[in-house]
Amino acid sequence: MGNLNLDEIIYKRQEARNNKNYQLADEYRIILENNNIFINDLKDSQEVFYCSNNFFKYKPNNMTNKEYFIFKQNEEKKAEKTFNAWLFTMKQKGNGI
Repeated sequence: MGNLNLDEIIYKRQEARNNKNYQLADEYRIILENNNIFINDLKDSQEVFYCSNNFFKYKPNNMTNKEYFIFKQNEEKKAEKTFNAWLFTMKQKGNGI
C-alpha cells in the first residue's frame, strides 16, 4: 500500500468497494480503524468519522476503540429518537414548538 496518506486510503477503500473488491476494502478499513478512523458504509457512499484520542478518554478497558465507537453511535441514535419523540409530543400538545 506504499506511502498513501489516510485521506487517500479512504478514497482507495471506496474505490475498491465500488469495484466489489471487498477484501482490499477490508484491508483499507483495518488500516483506518488502527488510526481511529471509522467508516459506516451506505448504499452508494460511506460516512467517515475521524476520532481523536480524546474521544476514547472514558472508554472502558474491556472495549476496543471500534467497540466503543459503535457503542457511542448507538447511544447517540437512542438520544435522537428520544428527543424526536419528546418534540412530537410537545407539538401535539400545542406548546408552540
